[in-house]
Amino acid sequence: MMNTLPTFTSTHAPQILSKIEAFFSDQKKDATYLSPYFLHSVETIDDFVLRGGKNMRSLLVVCGYLLAGGVISDDVYKVAAGVELFHKHSRPFK
Repeated sequence: MMNTLPTFTSTHAPQILSKIEAFFSDQKKDATYLSPYFLHSVETIDDFVLRGGKNMRSLLVVCGYLLAGGVISDDVYKVAAGVELFHKHSRPFK
């Protein structure tokens, strides 16, 4: 069976997005205890990350894993989400 990019994206992107959303949900809970300023910072970053985009880096992580013979699991999506977060914040002004 041939997998097209739209099919691949619609299959895996929602899973990756849910991991990013869960991460920020946990961070917001923790930030609430620290300071309203810290919570505002986390919410701002959350808005930046989730405002949209192609998220090709994270999809390439999943694609590479599958091409290497891996079997998809929850951990693969967590790693892909981590790569997406890292890359978006390592180049904030580009």
